[in-house]
Amino acid sequence: MNKLLILFFLSIVFLGGCQAPDEEEFDFSGRSLGLNYELNMLTIFIEDNVYGDEFQYYTHDDFSIEEYEVEAYRAFITEETKFILEETGEELKLPSREEIYMGVTYFDEHLLSLFQGTGRQVDVKVEEDFSPKKLTNRSDYIVFDHHFIPIYTAKEIVLSSLNFEDFLSQFFLNSRNGQNDYFVTIITEPGSDEEREFHAYYNRYAQDLQLPYHSPNIYHHMIDSLYFESFHPPEEYRYYPIILVVHDSEVIHHSDNWDETVEFIDDIVDDSSDENF
Repeated sequence: MNKLLILFFLSIVFLGGCQAPDEEEFDFSGRSLGLNYELNMLTIFIEDNVYGDEFQYYTHDDFSIEEYEVEAYRAFITEETKFILEETGEELKLPSREEIYMGVTYFDEHLLSLFQGTGRQVDVKVEEDFSPKKLTNRSDYIVFDHHFIPIYTAKEIVLSSLNFEDFLSQFFLNSRNGQNDYFVTIITEPGSDEEREFHAYYNRYAQDLQLPYHSPNIYHHMIDSLYFESFHPPEEYRYYPIILVVHDSEVIHHSDNWDETVEFIDDIVDDSSDENF
């Protein structure tokens, strides 16, 4: 009898150990295309028939909307939705619209990356039964058209670790010109004199970058150092203030001097003008 009991318990252990682990811990994984805070909706790209699951912010010249197919979902955010940071397991709190509008609190830099649509990798578990679906008959590329996408209630959203490549690639989300655009990014410490100066002289900075017709598209904006460092930038860019010029997902210039940066942009404009004649 003892031998039979031993064999019985061993069989339970053996069979239990051979059972397949739960491979469907998350219902889908993809890239964030931005959080619509008014609708409490996070749009997530899975794959399409243009780039597969290698997300790009712009399409190539022979892109055909008639043949376009994409898999994407919208995650409805509730008060019960959990946001988890993958690298630490920390649960992040999404502030309410009232808290944001009244200035009571600010977005965590990791949640801010979702709000700004940086293409951050996320894993999503939903409340409903999930059914994969390919979308056709679209009116535009998925980056620019979030209509008529299946909606699920988000139970848990895990945010992957960010890297510097994520920071560089995010600039193309709001650009139709992709590789032809240049982005001047001013990075300052929160509450610093440089941050206040940029806000005070924003129009002057814009005027400095005014360009003649047929020039490359030049965009400029400012972010704070806390948000920037969530992308784990190289040490050579971790001094503030710093100005980065990004083109084709690469830093082509960095400086702490605005006039020097404007001169660098002027040289790009001059070279472009020469090519057009």
